[in-house]
Amino acid sequence: MAKIEPKIFDELKTALVSFGDKYFVGEELNRSKLTDDLRNYDEALLSKLFEVDFIKQHFIKEVAGQKLFQIEQLEEAVLYNDYWDTSYTKYENRVGLASKGKFLEDSQDVVLDFPFKDCVLTASMTKENNEEGYDDAFLNEVIEKDEIDRLFDKKVFVNVKRFGDNQGAQHSTAQHSTAQHSTAQHSGR
Repeated sequence: MAKIEPKIFDELKTALVSFGDKYFVGEELNRSKLTDDLRNYDEALLSKLFEVDFIKQHFIKEVAGQKLFQIEQLEEAVLYNDYWDTSYTKYENRVGLASKGKFLEDSQDVVLDFPFKDCVLTASMTKENNEEGYDDAFLNEVIEKDEIDRLFDKKVFVNVKRFGDNQGAQHSTAQHSTAQHSTAQHSGR
């Protein structure tokens, strides 16, 4: 397949010859310089482009009696450089998910969103909780802030050891700590 040069480049080259070497590197159009000046609204460049019928027809839109120059579309056409035969597209030769014209793989603004990401999961951690039919619950960070704060507060008993049942010393869980605490209160210790 032969590479083609769309009509827009012929029109641009004809119009930009009057600027000398400013927009050319040898015989080729200096696309980056052209797009930089388009983004900076270079008055001399825009005035010259307003004179080109092809540009007026395809990149200038009239709204409420005012003329709007669609610079982004012209810039996109200028920067795209893979035109083959009579087929060309602004899309890359790959398949993937895209947002706002960019592939997610190329974007830095990708966020993993999932339900309950603003919540804390309270899970049944003991056999008793399972027997009581305890449901795992999600506590919302805003609505149930007090409950979440209590979950993450430092506990009274830390590194408690339990002796008995002929098993020697064992580290107890939070449940045993709570049970010992309530036993101590009832026995008057």
